[in-house]
Amino acid sequence: MNEMALASRLFWVLIGPFAGLYVATFAAAWPRWPRPLVGQSRCDRCHAPLRAIDQIPLLSYALKGGRRACCDGRIPRTFPLGEGGGLAVGLIAALWPQPLLAGLTALLGFCFLYLGLVDLRRYRLPIPALSAAAALSLGLSALTRWSDLPGDLLGAAAVMAMMLVLRRLGPGRGAGAGMGAGDVALAGIVALLTGWRLAPLAIALAALAPLLVMAVTRRRGPIAFGFWLSLTGCIALIPLGF
Repeated sequence: MNEMALASRLFWVLIGPFAGLYVATFAAAWPRWPRPLVGQSRCDRCHAPLRAIDQIPLLSYALKGGRRACCDGRIPRTFPLGEGGGLAVGLIAALWPQPLLAGLTALLGFCFLYLGLVDLRRYRLPIPALSAAAALSLGLSALTRWSDLPGDLLGAAAVMAMMLVLRRLGPGRGAGAGMGAGDVALAGIVALLTGWRLAPLAIALAALAPLLVMAVTRRRGPIAFGFWLSLTGCIALIPLGF
């Protein structure tokens, strides 16, 4: 491994948790924009300025026991999940020796992270993020599996058609009421990324995982299906780097 490739991989690993924190900030504020977008960060509860030491991904959360240093309020789970997810995305991007593919992988991973966190909080999937994920997934698939792209597109269309049927048969509309149109689109994106051969398995795992968690924890409630689809999409990025 040459020095340039090593530097690129270290960059993605180091930047990942901080980028994940930024993504989590946007996800926590959705559908509004976080304030401020640039400059010194502030607590969204008491609006006090945050010290640099209180913004170290994962470490500051662990040292403070999940509490805010300024007002002792509870830190939403969106932030440690975003920081941990950002680290995972950075590690996945670091698998690529080519900077272009590493960058596309990271951008797509952060799109999945944003979609998953928003859906976990709001049971919604923002259309701009879905559109970006679709474009990045198409580009990454074309660059890595050009010969398989027609079949993968047909597989993604078949998955979306199946999901539309299931949506029609499911519960009513509304946040948390059942499968939404965003879930259908995200399932197609994940199917395109995994390829038509693995798409049915990937979607099935995304559907079964929350049911298994509910069975183990004995908790009931609406399922953030988009979160599990986003997690499946991030996992699907791993074999592309080898």
